[in-house]
Amino acid sequence: MTPSRRAQAFVGIAALVACASIEAATPTDHDAPAATTRPGFSGLELVERPEGLLVWRVGPGPLDGDFLQSASVARGDLVLEIDGAPATLALWRSRSTQASGTTVTLRYREGQPRGWSGAPNAQGELRDVAFVLDDAELWRGLHGRADLAPLAPPAPGPQAGSANDTQLVADAVLQLGPEARARAAKLRERLARVPDGFRDPSTPTLLRSALADPAAIAARCEHAVPSDEAFRLAPYRAMAEFVAHLAGEPKLELPPAQGRFQIQHSDACIWFIDFLLNPSRVRHQAEVPAEAAAHGALRPLVEGRLENLLVRGATAREEMLALRGIPALTPTEAAQMIAHFDVIPEISPEVAASEAVELPEALRGAVEGAIVNASEIPELGWVVVGGTGANSYDLAKIAGVFDLGGDDRYRWGAPQGAHRLVVDLAGNDAHTSPEGSTGPAAALGAFAAIDDHGGDDTYEGGALTGGAALGVSLIVDRGGNDRYRGGSWSLGAAAGGAALVVDLAGDDEWNGEGMSLGVGGPSGVGAIVDVAGNDRTTLGARPSVYGVEGQRRGFGMGFGLGFRLVAAGGVGAYVDLAGDDRRTSGEFSQGCGYYLGLGLLVDRAGNDAVECDRYGLGGSAHQAAGVYLDREGNDRYLGKTAVHVGGAWDESIGVFIDGAGDDAYAVAALALGGAANQSIAIAIDRAGADRYEAAMPSLGSGGTNDYHFDEYQVGSLGLFLDLDGADTYPGAAGNDRDDGRGNDRVIASPEAITALGKGADGVFVDRTVPPPPAPPAASPDAPTPGSR
Repeated sequence: MTPSRRAQAFVGIAALVACASIEAATPTDHDAPAATTRPGFSGLELVERPEGLLVWRVGPGPLDGDFLQSASVARGDLVLEIDGAPATLALWRSRSTQASGTTVTLRYREGQPRGWSGAPNAQGELRDVAFVLDDAELWRGLHGRADLAPLAPPAPGPQAGSANDTQLVADAVLQLGPEARARAAKLRERLARVPDGFRDPSTPTLLRSALADPAAIAARCEHAVPSDEAFRLAPYRAMAEFVAHLAGEPKLELPPAQGRFQIQHSDACIWFIDFLLNPSRVRHQAEVPAEAAAHGALRPLVEGRLENLLVRGATAREEMLALRGIPALTPTEAAQMIAHFDVIPEISPEVAASEAVELPEALRGAVEGAIVNASEIPELGWVVVGGTGANSYDLAKIAGVFDLGGDDRYRWGAPQGAHRLVVDLAGNDAHTSPEGSTGPAAALGAFAAIDDHGGDDTYEGGALTGGAALGVSLIVDRGGNDRYRGGSWSLGAAAGGAALVVDLAGDDEWNGEGMSLGVGGPSGVGAIVDVAGNDRTTLGARPSVYGVEGQRRGFGMGFGLGFRLVAAGGVGAYVDLAGDDRRTSGEFSQGCGYYLGLGLLVDRAGNDAVECDRYGLGGSAHQAAGVYLDREGNDRYLGKTAVHVGGAWDESIGVFIDGAGDDAYAVAALALGGAANQSIAIAIDRAGADRYEAAMPSLGSGGTNDYHFDEYQVGSLGLFLDLDGADTYPGAAGNDRDDGRGNDRVIASPEAITALGKGADGVFVDRTVPPPPAPPAASPDAPTPGSR
């Protein structure tokens, strides 16, 4: 087997296994569900084979499977009897859909081998397993709730600038023969229909747009990001508009700006906190049922995904109950709540000179240092106005803080459902949390925000540091060289609502354990926006999903995440508007989509060095989309193992565009326009003298397509376009491979379908001079070339 074929095989096996089971979990017996009249659920998929009825999939549910196996049955086992009767597919379908609470007994022979490559063994050990069917409605999650509304045509305006990319892609496809072009058209039609098969109403509009029109998604994403000036002048307005765009509602009518809020004495500081936080509390409570906000499994539902992308294990049933409430708070509603913060405080110098007051007895132990005011607000809690010196605050007991200055310490760990707001005007502050509690600005069934106006600050905690589940979490830092560190589901990670961290200035350090740094989970938008500074970002502290030595799991830095088998993902974004940055991340990161989610990374300026393990840098897997957009700079890209820098796997879209600069690429297989298993991958380098080192299949080529080929008779399409500059490719300058890729070359895949590729089509285009200018933009009513 050649190295490239080995890479393809390894990616295929690992991708399927990892999509379900991040680590082997200890099988756990669930409490038996009560008998009902609702249809039952087993999580077990059986298929007919010549040898008999074979176990094919063992999912979460009564057997607590990890997609391939459980503590009892596994792929490859041969089912002989169902409730004492000879096993047939018709009997299984009848028994497995009986009422929830019904006991089903299987007699089976263990396969050899079992698991990924499981095969029947007529001499395998004979075993019995009995389990109780659970509620099918519960375990279906958010899927199957309703048909999806037709996609609205893109609104006229700057986003229609995708016409140039659309034309470039259309021209590249024309390099294929007629049969291959027909396959590409059929593939695109198939991908556009993928979300309809899940019938999950929370499927992101932006993802649906990407699957329907891959060439246009880059311009739509770029248009969604406000300017650095917009963030500086009105950060909350910019954040609200950003969330609305990522939620697919660019025309969302937001509340008007609040104008100026005069703060001339310490009482007004309390009024300001009340003015911002109380309406947010009221609006949140109007949208989210109290029982959903207080559900005890809400935290493990999101925090546990770093260990396992499937909802399974000891608390799985409770987590599925918590998942039901996630759609109650939509990203568009979160955008409305964020826009309410669009107010300019005008603080009189006299406020800082306010005299200290005695600390109320109720706040003893919760506040240290001089305060100038405190008041308990009904339905909200205590609000404290701290003086200009050093203070410490316990946010488990205080609802709001307006601090006038000093190097302060904020100890978080607020209870679930508690709404919190901190406004700090100056000083080098530290936001931390007790071990085991939720981190700073955690929004667990609540609204939480930090607005820091200056200083070198630290935001550090465990799970849900700047993260949200059925809530809105905001951190706005307006200046200073800051340090951000979070655990699982942190730093701009959201499911049900929104979570954003916006840093307006300074050379910052970002560090996420995993599932952090811009993660959009189900019904969520999560984002990091760094407006200026030379930053260092690291994502991933736990071992590789695939057991690869030296690599780590990442899941973040612009990651759209769905919960496999039960819920479509959201939109996760990582945006850097300026600076020479260094980004290092583990698997599934840096503009990566997974299972009906869309991940986006936008870098508008700077000479950057980025490194990613498998799946990232505009990569995607399993009915998802990943988009990576770099506008300018001499950048260095390193992608390890497979599926990155414009790579796509399993009915997905991967888009990578570098706008300008002399760049260097060192990538593994299925990169730079490498697609496999019914996917489309697009990689474009617009200008510069670039150097490419790539393992094949890459650079506008495709891998195997056996996942869905027999069902849909379509393969994949990989496109690579370098539009300007004298470049270096593998095969030149002493490299040992020369497949014809080089300057001023056009290479299209053969017209015939290969037995292995099953329709793996690809196009390589290199130009040393830029293409002709795009034609004039069409009128708003006219379709752009190649659009649906």
